[in-house]
Amino acid sequence: MSGYSEFGGNPSMALSVRMGTLGFKRIADVSVHQAAASGTYDAWSQTQGAELLTNGAFAADTDWTKGTGWTIAAGLASSDATQAGDSDLTQTITPTNLDEYLVTLIISGRTAGNITPVMGSTEGTDRAGNATYAEVITSGAGTDFDIRADLDWDGDVESASVFLVMDYVVGNTVSHGGADYFCIQAHYVGEDDEEPGVGVNWANYWDLVVVHADVTEFVRLQALTACTFGPECVSAEGDNLVAADVLPIGTEIWGRFTRLDLTAGVLLAYYYK
Repeated sequence: MSGYSEFGGNPSMALSVRMGTLGFKRIADVSVHQAAASGTYDAWSQTQGAELLTNGAFAADTDWTKGTGWTIAAGLASSDATQAGDSDLTQTITPTNLDEYLVTLIISGRTAGNITPVMGSTEGTDRAGNATYAEVITSGAGTDFDIRADLDWDGDVESASVFLVMDYVVGNTVSHGGADYFCIQAHYVGEDDEEPGVGVNWANYWDLVVVHADVTEFVRLQALTACTFGPECVSAEGDNLVAADVLPIGTEIWGRFTRLDLTAGVLLAYYYK
C-alpha cells in the first residue's frame, strides 16, 4: 500500500545523524530547515511576540488609567507622594494566568518610596532607585498590568515595556545529547516533559534535525520550496540527482536513493510499503 512515514519509522529507512547547517527534521514526513544550533538546550531564552503595552513611552496622556497622585506629561509618568496609600497606573492587556512576562521599567527622578510592577495579580520586585529594571514575572489571574506606587513614592517612570516570554520559540535550534533539534512549538523549559530527545512528550515541541538520510526504498520527493541537492546525494536508480541540482517548488520526482542530501529547501519524502 502507498503511504508516507518518517525516516527511521521503518528499519530500512534509518537516519544517519550528522551535524550541519541544514538538515532533514524527523516528523510525519521529512523536511529541511536552516538548523545551525543557536545554543545548547536550557542555556538561553528569548522574548516572543510584540510589545503588549500601548504608549509605554508616555508620549501622550492616553491609554493608561491613573490612580491618585499619578500624572502623564512630557514623556513621563509621575507620582508625587500625594497618594494616601498604594496607587496604580494601569493598562488592560489581559495577560494569561501563569504565563511569564518580561517587564522593563526605566525610572528617574525618584526621591522617596518604592514602585512595583504587577502582572495580573502578581507583584514583581519593589524598586527604589533611578535605573533600568527588567524582570520576568509569572502572571497571576487578572486583566491588568499595573505600575504600583506605594504611599511614599515620589518619582518618574520614563518608559514601561511588557513582552510575553518563552524559553524557546518556533524556529529555535539547539544541541542536546549529541544531536540538533528544531523547535516546532513555543514552550518553557521543563513544560510537559519536553526535554528534546529525552522527555516523554519531546516530539510535541522538537524535531530531530539530521543532515543526511540513508535510504534503501523507492521514494517520491516533493519540493515544498525550491530544493538544492548537496554533494552527498546518491541516486541508485530513477532520477539522477547530483550536487547543485535544483528541484523547483511543487515538483515531484520518483527514484531510489542510497542517500538524500540537501543544502537548501523544504522537502517531503514519501515511500511505498
